[in-house]
Amino acid sequence: IEDALRDISNDSVRAYLGQYGDAVDHRVQQSIEQAGKLHEANFFQASIVFATTAIELIVRFLLIHPLIQAAFLSEEWAYLLTQRIASGRTAEDRKLLPKILEHHEIDITAVLLESGDELWDTVVSKVYPKRNKIVHAADPTTAEEAKLAIECATQLRTDVVLSIAEKLGF
Repeated sequence: IEDALRDISNDSVRAYLGQYGDAVDHRVQQSIEQAGKLHEANFFQASIVFATTAIELIVRFLLIHPLIQAAFLSEEWAYLLTQRIASGRTAEDRKLLPKILEHHEIDITAVLLESGDELWDTVVSKVYPKRNKIVHAADPTTAEEAKLAIECATQLRTDVVLSIAEKLGF
């Protein structure tokens, strides 16, 4: 029974990612690419904004939406509850994500950056706050801060999203 429920759950994730995954991933890759180009051109504030946008797309549409839907067997209920849970509040998404991933046997706190720092902690404690300061107060930034945001977005995609996709046979 557990295997059957897990298969049904995985089928739900596959269906969601099969329908939306490529389009969302394309936007993620474009955002990361733009962040890199902006970084190279010394537009560090804009680079951080694009990298953080990529992170938000990953969190909401490649992780939270499909993995929450996997928890429900009725597509209609899954859709309604996903819309209610992931309703545009990125702060709530940040709190939910580690718990949702844990349910799927993924420890996001174990994913480390090149520096040895935890990826998710860096996203939550450095990247998002810096993006908010840029957007709301035109806070100046450095090349290193922009590079860190790009690294976080890239690694979240490769080490978390692509590993889930691979497990599901994509």
